[in-house]
Amino acid sequence: MGSVRKGIQDAVRFILQSFGLTMLYRTKFSHSAPRRVLLYASSVVGLGHLARLCRVAERMLDIDPSLNILLISDKEDLSLFELASRFAILNLPGYAFYKQNHNKEIPRKLNIGKFNLNRLRTNILRSAIHSFQPHLLVVETLPHGKRDELVPCLNYIVRFRPHCRRILFLRDIPLAPTEKDFSTSIINKIEKFHTYYHHILVSGDKRFFDLTAEYNWDERIAKKIHYTGFMVPVINQPSQDLPSPHKRIVASFGGGWEIEHIAFPLLESFLRLDNQSQGQEYEYFIYTGPAVSDELFSRLCQYSERIPKLTIKKFSRDFAEILAGADVAILQAGSTPFQIINTSIPIILYCRDYRNPEQQHRAKLLSQYDGITLLDKNQMEPEYLSGLLSEALTTPIPKRETGLNCNGIENATNFLIEQLKLVERMR
Repeated sequence: MGSVRKGIQDAVRFILQSFGLTMLYRTKFSHSAPRRVLLYASSVVGLGHLARLCRVAERMLDIDPSLNILLISDKEDLSLFELASRFAILNLPGYAFYKQNHNKEIPRKLNIGKFNLNRLRTNILRSAIHSFQPHLLVVETLPHGKRDELVPCLNYIVRFRPHCRRILFLRDIPLAPTEKDFSTSIINKIEKFHTYYHHILVSGDKRFFDLTAEYNWDERIAKKIHYTGFMVPVINQPSQDLPSPHKRIVASFGGGWEIEHIAFPLLESFLRLDNQSQGQEYEYFIYTGPAVSDELFSRLCQYSERIPKLTIKKFSRDFAEILAGADVAILQAGSTPFQIINTSIPIILYCRDYRNPEQQHRAKLLSQYDGITLLDKNQMEPEYLSGLLSEALTTPIPKRETGLNCNGIENATNFLIEQLKLVERMR
């Protein structure tokens, strides 16, 4: 019977090829083959989204090293993928902003137009899914993909891989509630495409932000939502036996999109602190993501000549441990503040000025906790910043006991492992 089927397939393939058409070759996996997990993250998601996805995938491999995990993304800076050193990566051609206009995009490094780029991405995705035959599909943030490239792929999985468990991953606040009614918003897309997914995992805590209540979702979506808790990386806590003589100031600029507006005033404020130190020694750490240009990064690094104990890095795996040992932190109001939310480290928050003001909403919610100060974009003056830092360094605060769940990596991992076990039972 198998030889007859193969003969028919070969005949169909020959006929299609004679007309210039193609038919994908079918991969063959035994029933006992290791389970396969497909992750998808388009470039529209930030550094925190990708890090969250990769940390969960790495934890899954800790539990079951036999898993085959494939990450598909169109992220341009492959240095980010040191997060994914233990699994395979398929990098898609992607989009780039047109002349720094964040509302207009063109194909990146390809002069083929957006329509053809989208078709190319869709075909690559469909081919990958057809060949990889995943047991579990995990999609980060956008249920439809960046430009609906996932929709044909989801239709294919529903029809030909019905046992594949489909999971949508969301951050704690996908969209500011004030923006939820826009027809192009992510909330609109979730409402439209949620039927493709068995579950929606939220990297957050319902007590901090309740998606169902804020977006007025009905039971069809609400029953799919599972809050994992915030995904805080597990680190070796800094030793308290030998306290450092230096006061440590750590600043993070997320993906690096708006670093120029705050980094230079902040560096000037560091100079002021050194000049007014009265014997107190400081050490400074600045971390930025891949969006910062090489030219701008070089200009920032020149401050190292004027500030001896200054470290400036692009994305680095040591960030979480350095942040945990901070005496004060200047952070973008994304996912990073939750890494130290249940500590006594003062936090100065600023928000990325983006068309989706979810950071502004998150910052407002975070400001209810002790020792968290909001920094307005009109306050980016060295004198003001140095005063703010001095006050934070000299005003001790009690440890914040927020009650928020920050065990998201473990909870999400266990949930996905259970989904794979469910597939096994269904096969």
